[in-house]
Formats: sequence, structure tokens, C-alpha cells
Amino acid sequence: IKIEDINVQEQRLVLQLGEESPSAFQIQSIIEEKLKINAIIRGTGNFVTSVAEIRGSEKYQNVIGVARFVQNENKQCLLDAVIDGLELNQQYQLGVHEYGDLSEPSYSSIGDRIFSFAKDIPCSVSKLSIKNKVDNCDLAPFIGHAFAISKGSEVVGAGIVARASKVMDNSKKICACSGRTLWEEREDKKI
Repeated sequence: IKIEDINVQEQRLVLQLGEESPSAFQIQSIIEEKLKINAIIRGTGNFVTSVAEIRGSEKYQNVIGVARFVQNENKQCLLDAVIDGLELNQQYQLGVHEYGDLSEPSYSSIGDRIFSFAKDIPCSVSKLSIKNKVDNCDLAPFIGHAFAISKGSEVVGAGIVARASKVMDNSKKICACSGRTLWEEREDKKI
């Protein structure tokens, strides 16, 4: 991990992570646990980035999470996801589906999985944290599609893949839709 910039007045820390570095979410947890301050990840690198906020289907309403994707110039993608509320001792799959239609309570409207980010992930704790690198991945066509976590053929949770800001491209601290700070929004979602 290399420190690129520290600005105490603007409450900003910019880090450069190597391939073997902990994930951005792990670093965020360390900052929050050790320093007892709230931290928000505000972008990743100069690569193609996207994000999906995951909500459980009607049957799995306790499932909630976030997945971040980063694609480098060699079309390698890094998935960094944290998903809570999963059943123990089950195996899960993570992938992008044909459509971005989340209108059905069971998410049956998202179609078939068209790209897999991870298969047969064992879950021994209810909060799954996964970091996975995938070759030959182009994120741009996935924007607007559903990203889902499935147990067998059953979709447990899903969200829409959205473009994400690169480092320092997103300077907002207040959510325009609710007027709350990003920290308050995150606390409400418990992620």
C-alpha cells in the first residue's frame, strides 16, 4: 500500500493498492475499527469501474450488500463484494444476468446468467466477503444489467450494475435524494 495523498482538512486519504494489497473494503474496516472514525470509499483508480447495490429477493429479504468492480487495461476485472444475510453452509454463485429488470419479487425477470464472477463459493458465515480476479472481462457492456447472487438456480439477491466514479471524481458528501450524508445513508443500510 502506498500513500498518494493525505489532506486532513478535506478528510481525504488517497492510497495506491498493489495486486497483493488488502481490498478497499478491508482497508475501510481497518480504519473504522482501529481509528474509530467513519470512512467512505470514494472511487478506485483510473480504470473502468462499476458498482451494484444488492438487495434480497422477496424470500431472502435479509440479504443486503455491495459489489464493486474494477477493470484494468488488460481486461482483467477485480470483484470486491460484501454480502450480508446469507444462509450458512450453502454455496453461492455471483454473476451478471441478461437484463436489468428487478420488477419481479423473485428476480425471475433478470434472465439467465451471461457472465460468472465466482462459482460455488462456500458460505460459513452469514456475511460473505469476496475478492476475485477474472480474466477477459469487459465491464462496459454490463452497465444496466443485473448482478446477482444465486444459490443453485434460485436468485437470492440482485442489483443493477452502475458506472462508478474514479478516484476523486465523486466529491459529494450529501445525497441529493435524501439530504443525508453518505455516512448516514450507509448506517441506515448497515453495510
